[in-house]
Amino acid sequence: MPSISPPSKPGHDERISLIDVRLRVIAIALEPALVLARVVALPLDDLQELVAVGFFRETRARGLSLGAVANRFQKSLRTVKSLSKRAASETRPLAASQRLTWRRRVAELVSAGAGLRRDDLVRALPDAPPAEIDAALDQLVDEGILARDGELALVDGPYLGLVRQALDQRLDSLRHFLTATTQVIYRRFFGGSVPPDDADAFARVLTFRASRPDLGTIRDKAYDTLRSEVLAADSRAQDDPDAPQASVVLALVQTPTDPFWRPRRS
Repeated sequence: MPSISPPSKPGHDERISLIDVRLRVIAIALEPALVLARVVALPLDDLQELVAVGFFRETRARGLSLGAVANRFQKSLRTVKSLSKRAASETRPLAASQRLTWRRRVAELVSAGAGLRRDDLVRALPDAPPAEIDAALDQLVDEGILARDGELALVDGPYLGLVRQALDQRLDSLRHFLTATTQVIYRRFFGGSVPPDDADAFARVLTFRASRPDLGTIRDKAYDTLRSEVLAADSRAQDDPDAPQASVVLALVQTPTDPFWRPRRS
C-alpha cells in the first residue's frame, strides 16, 4: 500500500519555543541543498560563501541598509561591507535565470488583463530595471508569446510556457518551483491560521511502487487534469478582483538508487 504523509499535528503535552521552531524548520528546509552539495562534492568553504553572499543579497533585496543588515545578521558593519563587495564583484551564475524571471513576470502581468503598456509594466515591477522589462518584451514578442498593438503588449498564445532544455530556463523553472515550495513552508509554520488551514497551504506526499509505464500514465493524467482545472479557474477569476493568486506544485520522481542515495552499510 502507498505511504501517505499525514498532516502534522501540534503536540498535546510539550510546548516548543518559537525560536526552536524557526531553527528546526530552517534546518529541514536546508536539507535538500545540503544533500545536493554533498552529491556534487561542494567544498565547505564554497557552500559557506554561497550561503553568506546569498543571504546578504536576499536581505538587501528587501531594501535594508548596510547598517540594518549588520544588525539583522548580528555582525559588524565591516563584515557586512565585505559581503557587499563580494556580492557586487562576483559574476552571478543565475543572472540569466533572473532575466527569465522578469520575462515570466511580464508575461503573467500581460496575460492577467486585456494588455499593458510598457510604462504600466515599469510601475508594476519596481524591482526590475526598465532595460530588463524592454528586453523581456522584445524576447517574448520574438518567441510568439506576446504581440504588440501600438503601445500595448498583448498575449499572442493561449499558453505561457517557458520550459525548455537550456540550462538558464531550467534554473528559472527550479526557482519557480522552489518559490512555491517556500511559500507552502512559510504558510504552514509562520503565516496564516494556526493550526494551518489546507486552504492556505496544502502539502501531502504519496510514496508508492509502480512500473515505469504506470508512472508515465499517472504523471500525464495528473498534470493534464490539474492544468485544465487551473486554466478554467484562472479564467473564472478574471472578473473577481478579490480572487487571490495561488501556486500549485506537482512533482513525481522515481527514487534514486545510485551510490549517492543508497544508505551506507555499517
